[in-house]
Amino acid sequence: MVNPNRIFVLINLPNSGHFDTVVRIFGRKNFFPLKTPFIAPRFGAHNKFAVMGTNNSRCTTTEYIAELNKVLASHTQLGVHFVLNLALYLEGPHDISDVIQVLNKQSYSVHYFVLVHNYKDDRKITGEMQAELQRMIGRGSMHTVDMLVKNSSIRMEQRSAEVTEIIGDILNKSVFYPL
Repeated sequence: MVNPNRIFVLINLPNSGHFDTVVRIFGRKNFFPLKTPFIAPRFGAHNKFAVMGTNNSRCTTTEYIAELNKVLASHTQLGVHFVLNLALYLEGPHDISDVIQVLNKQSYSVHYFVLVHNYKDDRKITGEMQAELQRMIGRGSMHTVDMLVKNSSIRMEQRSAEVTEIIGDILNKSVFYPL
């Protein structure tokens, strides 16, 4: 059976504005993923969300996976969609490959949003990094959001609107993505 819940994963480089993107998408600053899921009116009253506000920049991969497993286990009921922030580390104690492996084993439809450009500086996710990420993703879909947002609140709002639109389209589809 296919799980109708989705996991939306925003991936960007460390300290680059992906949490600000989530704040803009959901119109709130505080997320309590282990408490009652919230309803985001822009996605309809029937869609509940649990957002992990922390990311793997602030803790090791092992600590992040433990927190992720707690959040997923706390909301096993149908109708809860999860939103995660991941900083794209390809090695070291914050490497995301183990997190991706955990997500590959879930029964959820997983959607990765690669936020290419940073908000605070000129760094960006390169084509090689995207190829490595695609190689790790055993199942799920990868959406590339290539809008230049450096130091522009207007562009950040536009990027958030683009991600919001894609999430809305995914939630409105009556067919589920294959596992």
